Amino acid sequence: MSWWKRLVFRGRMEAQLDKELRFHIDQHVADLVARGHLPDDAQRLARLALGGPEQVKEDCRDARGTRWLEDLWRDTRYALRTLRQRPAFAAVALLTLALGTGAATVMFTVIHGVLLKPLPYHDPGRLLLLQERTEQATQWGNLWGFTYPNYVDVKRAVRSLAMAVWRYDGGAVSKPGAAEYVDGAQVSSELFSVLGVKIPQGRAFLPDDDRPGAAPVAIISHGLWQRRFAANPEAIGAQIVFDGQTYTVVGIAPAGLRISDLEFDVFVPLGLETSPVMQNREAHAGFRVWARHWPGRVRNWPWSGANSPRSIQNPMPAARSLQILCAPKWAMWARRYGCCWARSRWCS
Repeated sequence: MSWWKRLVFRGRMEAQLDKELRFHIDQHVADLVARGHLPDDAQRLARLALGGPEQVKEDCRDARGTRWLEDLWRDTRYALRTLRQRPAFAAVALLTLALGTGAATVMFTVIHGVLLKPLPYHDPGRLLLLQERTEQATQWGNLWGFTYPNYVDVKRAVRSLAMAVWRYDGGAVSKPGAAEYVDGAQVSSELFSVLGVKIPQGRAFLPDDDRPGAAPVAIISHGLWQRRFAANPEAIGAQIVFDGQTYTVVGIAPAGLRISDLEFDVFVPLGLETSPVMQNREAHAGFRVWARHWPGRVRNWPWSGANSPRSIQNPMPAARSLQILCAPKWAMWARRYGCCWARSRWCS
């Protein structure tokens, strides 16, 4: 008989056990009476020979292999009866268990998402986040995103990294269909290649798209493609109006693509931006610089030598003290959640 049948038919097996035990005792008593013992003496000797009935039953229950489940069930029933008799204690115990379970779940979720789960990009171990460190600290510290002129200088001087820059640029998509506010991003043409993200339909941005005066083009998310174009492949080459500007759709981003934990619906080239902030070395306007170091060309970081970020000379006085913080991209994500990563170091 399988273990689950022993558990389900436990009552029937207990009755059968009592019946067999009585049968063996009666048989032994009959044998002793036949040998000339008095009935009372034969009953006592039979019980001594076979052992206590409850001890024999316990041995038989252990042999079934379901004893631990039966004990668990009895303990659970006893605990429930105790909690019902003491409701205040039961409430405190349940609240403590709920808080402990919730705290453990939250901590595991954060640790798994920040430290254990790899970034959803190709070869994430080579991704880096670059930030500026300035001499003058403010109430927000001295660690900033890049200014665009400094990014251009660093990109021109450093040959060991493939670099890309982006910043948030939300706005309303008013064509086709009804107006809808969406999350957007201004990105350099290298962003998708740095992340190792392939555009499944259409193409990524070209260097010629990422310059002032170029034809305005856009890459839209898989979700926006489904909502606005009903997943029609002819969306490539169609036009959308984003934040009052008309763009030609040249690509569809892969489903579920997230940049810095955000799922953008519209990507446009950053080089189309002509506002004064693009020339201001003191304006930290939310530019985020990501990089990927080339395999075989950089074995350890921080780097040193003529191509190191710290060796870059800038003509502007405000940028002469520029230092670059190079850290694994996922370590920078950890900082968003208040975590500390000891391997984040200053490039030297």
